Amino acid sequence: MNNKAFTLIELLVVILILGILMTITIPNIMNAIEVSKETSFERQKKLIEQAAQRWKIDNPEKAKEECIDIQILEENGYLENNLINPKTKQKMSGSVKKDKNSKYIYQDKTCSDN
Repeated sequence: MNNKAFTLIELLVVILILGILMTITIPNIMNAIEVSKETSFERQKKLIEQAAQRWKIDNPEKAKEECIDIQILEENGYLENNLINPKTKQKMSGSVKKDKNSKYIYQDKTCSDN
């Protein structure tokens, strides 16, 4: 008798090995996705802060403003209208506010919420 099929034991061992590999790799993949989202969010915050600095240079008469909504930066062409928050998958909102060094820092709240 010439059987070329796998035995039940062999199949169970293969399934067990695949299960072990999945329990090791899935948490690592999920962690990598979270780190990627956080990195992307930080880069977008920097982009918004840089846009506010450019706005400040181009609008010296308004440069004394302590807070600028992202919407104003978008309306004036300093940011694209389609910035998406990678964490929430929603359109970026909020504002930038001056710190003690007159540098704009991103915040989740709009100027009217302060």
